Amino acid sequence: MAEPKRTWTYSQRVLGRRSATGPCSPVKNAIIALPISFFELSQLLSNNPPTTPIGGAIFSSSPLNIKPDMKCINNAGGQKMVLLQTAETRYSKPVLVAVNKPIEEDDQLASMRQHPLFSSLTDADLTDLVQQSRRLRLGHHQLLYRQDMPAHHFFFVISGRLRLYRLDASGIDRTLDSIAPGDCFAEVMIYADPARYACYAEALKSSEVLMIPVKVYQDLLEKRPEYTQAALRHYAKRAVARFHDLEIMTIQSARDRLIRYLIDLLPSGAEEGGEVELPLPKCLVASRLAMQPETFSRILADLKSNGLVRVNRSRLFISDPARLIQLSQ
Repeated sequence: MAEPKRTWTYSQRVLGRRSATGPCSPVKNAIIALPISFFELSQLLSNNPPTTPIGGAIFSSSPLNIKPDMKCINNAGGQKMVLLQTAETRYSKPVLVAVNKPIEEDDQLASMRQHPLFSSLTDADLTDLVQQSRRLRLGHHQLLYRQDMPAHHFFFVISGRLRLYRLDASGIDRTLDSIAPGDCFAEVMIYADPARYACYAEALKSSEVLMIPVKVYQDLLEKRPEYTQAALRHYAKRAVARFHDLEIMTIQSARDRLIRYLIDLLPSGAEEGGEVELPLPKCLVASRLAMQPETFSRILADLKSNGLVRVNRSRLFISDPARLIQLSQ
């Protein structure tokens, strides 16, 4: 029998008093298990413990000797931090590899040329940027970075799909967006000060991203100011899209929010019908639209029974978008 793949997980045992950690406030002697992000894992494997908050606790600066069994260290507040390695078949350690091929010989990276942040770069500048970046392979549901972590990279999606989400005050995660191949995320970190990730990012399935150092791209913009205009146009387009998302979320009716969301998925908008694929699992689409999964399923069943959509797992066929829009008005 093959040995199961392993994942690293942090756990915090809060001893003797109440303490706030992550999204909830556990009672004493409670254990909170949190998935470890790629960057935290890299620091641990290099005997360089993270000094940034992980689930509300801060590691000491003393080196950590990684062992397969439980390891306790003290954090700055005197609390016990427990690091354990768990056997889990769903996860494996992220794989980080250098980019050795020139971009013109790498079919997967060729789509970078279509993205606004890279389309105006000369061949030499784009090749230099890619060679200073690293390709990162993530497994299903592996965490790339955590909310409020210092941001030193932004990312280009080569394959797979990632989800961006935040935790609300009650500890429930709220889906913000899904990122498909050919798109960038966390690119606002190029201009952010201080640069900290505004949300969590996790792989929804086996995925590969290009980790682009923020400092390298910043230096490129300083050296070639003409690239700045393309970057600003990209940010302006993103801002308009976010305003559109906010407009959808202000619609009070859950049914109308779902209808607007489905119409936006159509390649030609409301002009003609067609088949669309939900970019997220249905429960996460419900979270994205601020409704319960049961509400999402009920509304979708109603649309189906009225002949407005045909549903085949994650794929939906909308034959008459105009009729669907009329229903929401």
